[in-house]
Amino acid sequence: MDNDTLLPVTFTFVEYKEGDLLGKFLAYASLLPVFIGFGLGVAIIARREFSIMTLLIGLIVDERLNAIIKNITKQPRPARGEGPIWSEYGMPSSHTEFMFFLATYVTLWLSICVKSRVRPELGPIMIKLGKFLVIAGMYCLAFIVAFSRFYLEYHTMAQVIVGACVGIGFGVVWFFLASHYFAKFYPVLENLWISRLFLLKDSSDIDDVLLFEYETAQAYRRNKRKLNKHRH
Repeated sequence: MDNDTLLPVTFTFVEYKEGDLLGKFLAYASLLPVFIGFGLGVAIIARREFSIMTLLIGLIVDERLNAIIKNITKQPRPARGEGPIWSEYGMPSSHTEFMFFLATYVTLWLSICVKSRVRPELGPIMIKLGKFLVIAGMYCLAFIVAFSRFYLEYHTMAQVIVGACVGIGFGVVWFFLASHYFAKFYPVLENLWISRLFLLKDSSDIDDVLLFEYETAQAYRRNKRKLNKHRH
C-alpha cells in the first residue's frame, strides 16, 4: 500500500500562491465547471426535461473530445511543478473548453429556441435585455475561467485559446445536432414507459414554458376553489 501511486482528481485540483488574493479568487472560479455540472444534474431531477439531458450529454461528449485531442497533440503543461497532474497533457484546456461550449450552446438556445411571451409585466425590451444579460454573463464567466487557467499556470495561453475555440466550435455543432436531429426523438422517448415512470418530458414546443406552467397552476387552483364552493 505504501508504494502505491496516488493520483489527484485533476478536474478539481487547483493551487494558488499563498497571499495571492486574485489567485485565490481565480482558483475558486476555475471550479465553476464542477458547480455547473452539479447544477445541471439538479436541474434534470427537478425539471425532467430531455433538452437539459441533451446539454449534459453534450458536455460529457465535449470532455471526451478534449481527452482525445490531448492524446493526439501530447503537448505538456507549463513547467510549474512536479507530480501526476503536471505529467498530463495540456492542449487544449478542458476547463476553458467546457465553459465556452456551455456559453455558446446557451447563447444559441436563448436566441433561437426560447420564445418569451410579451405581457404587461415584461415587455419586448426587457425580454431582449434579459437574454443579453444572461449571454453576456455566460461569456464573462467563460473568460474568467479561461484566464484563471493561464494565471494559475495550469495552461499556456495557446492551450487556453485553443480550448475556447474547440468549445465554441463543438457548442455550435452539438446545438445543431440537438435542435435538428435529437429533438425529433423526444416525442418517441416521451412515450416510453420509463419516461412515464419518471415523468420525463419535452417542453421545447411550448412558448415561455415557465409562464405556461404558472398560468396552468393558477387556473387549476381557481377551478379547484370553484368546485369546493359548489360542494359546500
